[in-house]
Amino acid sequence: MSAEHSTVFQLIGVPHHLNHIAGAVTAGVILTAIGLRVRSQLSNVDKHILPEPKMNFLNCCVALVGAFKNLIDSMIGHGAEKFIPIIATTFLFILFSNFLGLVPGFVPPTDNINTNFAMGLSIFLYYQYLGFKEHGIFYLKQFTGGLPPKGYSFGITAILSLVAALMFAIEVIGHLIRPLSLSLRLWGNINGDHTLVGVFNGIAPLFVPILFMVLGVFVCVVQAFVFSLLSTAYIKLAVSHDH
Repeated sequence: MSAEHSTVFQLIGVPHHLNHIAGAVTAGVILTAIGLRVRSQLSNVDKHILPEPKMNFLNCCVALVGAFKNLIDSMIGHGAEKFIPIIATTFLFILFSNFLGLVPGFVPPTDNINTNFAMGLSIFLYYQYLGFKEHGIFYLKQFTGGLPPKGYSFGITAILSLVAALMFAIEVIGHLIRPLSLSLRLWGNINGDHTLVGVFNGIAPLFVPILFMVLGVFVCVVQAFVFSLLSTAYIKLAVSHDH
């Protein structure tokens, strides 16, 4: 279904231009409901000391959190568990938002650049905050590559200071572009997949769209993972001391 067609949200009186907001709220409500259910199941700690012998809803959630912990630990290292909430929530929100577009009568919130840019900007502000929290004002030295170093003559220091100023400007531009690149990458892939399914659904509505729906599921997962992976990389760079 293309974004121009009426959706379930229009049936309940939501204006067409607010589809992405209604979809984001829907994805948020679903995630909140899942979180509350998991929390209620974990309220009895003694009952869940040992996992259930068969795969169930709770075990799937625990396995997902464990996978995120292993991934973030491997990228950031010690103390990375405190970043699990933001990274895992970002992944799940994007994933559920993407999947919403596979349900007839809905469009994915990530089909709108505004939704994606809001998420990209949130990640940008978050990792900048972490950088200053971790390093203080010395966080800005990451933007200069550590230049200029100490112990050189005045002339060399002056030249390296100019190089540092140039690097600083380039780094600032690069950082400012990150929210846009995150949002455009997600928007382009989801919008393209959504449009492709809609086109083939009009041409051959019986069997061909099923193949593209399967491909759509793959795209939904990959794009949510890529967004989260890049967000983790930005956080790692911000808090790292290897500069």
